[in-house]
Amino acid sequence: MTNNSTDKNIENNEATMREHKRGEVTPGKTIIIGGGIAGMSCAMRLAQAQQDFLLVTENLGGRIKYMRDEKFNFGAYFVMSNYSNARQLLTTGAWINPIDACFHLSATEHYAVLSSHTLGLLPELLRFYLAMWEFSRHYEPYKQRCLAMPQKAALKADAYMAEIFSMPALQFVQAKKFERAAAEYLSKFAYACTGASMEQLTALDFLTASQGMVLPIYEFIFNPETVTQKLGKRL
Repeated sequence: MTNNSTDKNIENNEATMREHKRGEVTPGKTIIIGGGIAGMSCAMRLAQAQQDFLLVTENLGGRIKYMRDEKFNFGAYFVMSNYSNARQLLTTGAWINPIDACFHLSATEHYAVLSSHTLGLLPELLRFYLAMWEFSRHYEPYKQRCLAMPQKAALKADAYMAEIFSMPALQFVQAKKFERAAAEYLSKFAYACTGASMEQLTALDFLTASQGMVLPIYEFIFNPETVTQKLGKRL
């Protein structure tokens, strides 16, 4: 049961905090805590639906750290072509050519994407691409469901998504038979996206990050002033 007095105090405190920074604030029926990509995307969808909300954050952009002078991103570095919500908040930049990537096995061992080393992994990479094709068939409808229902309900609607949600990534890779490709190639990309090793990832985490290996990815520019202008007094 919600304590109405406590809720009122929280609302008043949030409004007071924002008033010190910006002056007049419009409290909302929905309060979004955090201004990263997820928080900003949520705010934009509520704005498009003409719903009342308030986004509370000290750092608009979250892990996006864009240096305008150098035109360089620290933290989040790219967006994938299927990041439909994120791309409404960002300016898409140059396409990142995966052929230019270089993978390091150690301080002295490294190889390019097109090399004799990766050619030896071709059968496993083919199995990986088949696994990604299967994943994409389920993942895109799952994302749409998550916009309209709790995640638990969205998972329950698809047995495949429910299974990979809690399955360890290593178990998935072993079942699909591309262990070496994952260890020497795919896991490095997943680590660059998540900061986590394969041992720490679920199959869903791994596959979500690995979309960048099969979809076009782009550099981007983030302009917090543009987002601030769009959100107005709801920020």
